[in-house]
Amino acid sequence: MLWGWLLLCLLLAACAPAAPPALPTLALLPLPSLVSAPTTVPPTMTAAPVPARTATATPSSTVTATVTATATVTASATLTATATATPDCPADARVSLQFEGIYALMLELREPVRQALYAAPALPPCRRWTVSAYRDAGAWAKITLVPAELVAAGWQQVEDYADAFVEVVAYRQADGRWQAAMVNGGAPAALPQPIPPEFMAVGAAPPPLAGGYRFPWRSGDTWWAIQGWHSGSALDFQPAPGARYGVLAAESGLLREICSDGRQSLLQIRHADGRATYYLHVRLALSVRRALLDQPVPRGQYLGELIDQAQFVTPCGRGYSRHLHFIVSDRALVVEGVPLEDIAAVATCCAAPPRYLSSNVRVDAQPR
Repeated sequence: MLWGWLLLCLLLAACAPAAPPALPTLALLPLPSLVSAPTTVPPTMTAAPVPARTATATPSSTVTATVTATATVTASATLTATATATPDCPADARVSLQFEGIYALMLELREPVRQALYAAPALPPCRRWTVSAYRDAGAWAKITLVPAELVAAGWQQVEDYADAFVEVVAYRQADGRWQAAMVNGGAPAALPQPIPPEFMAVGAAPPPLAGGYRFPWRSGDTWWAIQGWHSGSALDFQPAPGARYGVLAAESGLLREICSDGRQSLLQIRHADGRATYYLHVRLALSVRRALLDQPVPRGQYLGELIDQAQFVTPCGRGYSRHLHFIVSDRALVVEGVPLEDIAAVATCCAAPPRYLSSNVRVDAQPR
């Protein structure tokens, strides 16, 4: 019986499955190789797609930006349209007006003046004009306009703008409404009444010369030449001690006011020889304003006094002494035997300025 049990145990032991490999053999696998493998693989996988994605995205981004830039080039065409829509160049290509730059024109005259200039084919479009002088008498009014860039430049080289001055005459009708017309070049047909010649000598030719240009101050007075050519073709003259401050016409011609700001005037006289002389920093005499503007005046005509301020800045001009800013359209002009070129060469504001004695006889035309 005992031997039977022993035999059974031996048979069971012999039939049992083999034991699995020991776990320590797994630990013998080199751990460094397991770590290094994943470390090497991910960079390789990452490096490949990232540049590809960047390269793809970048061209598409660049192309999009280029398309946008191209669109802005197309939009640049709107610069032309914008230019015609700005205040300096209205979309209808008409002139642009400034009614309060120097003289604040009354409201009821603004639209008639605007319509008068719109109807003037000779005016260049896309240019701004400023009301620079005004006067009226009875039912009549005269409005002078100049290019705005001339005012912005401080009236530099005003003699070069002589053909750009605009003159408008307005008539107040019985119902109080104004009708206006541009009068450059002759009497307009748009006004209901003819312009009285005593108000404005429209289309009149300058009177004959009196025989030679004289210095624009009173006979027997001496003025200094304190500055040569500047601001175009201008010379500055200042009364010497004891001299009077009255300003006279250097020659006969047609007188008109280019600028008036309530403190000083810029006057122009057009002469029969085609020249023009200008007088700035003058307080226009009331008798001249009432009767002689836009009329022929003789040589020696009294125009007014120099502005009575040592320093001044007004819309019509500035100065740092009481002087006459005398402008000519022709630098070759000779005054009382002295070429203006010679005066300009020696004029000085400092030590021993040259003096010039006038023989211009004052004339006071009677108001009509």
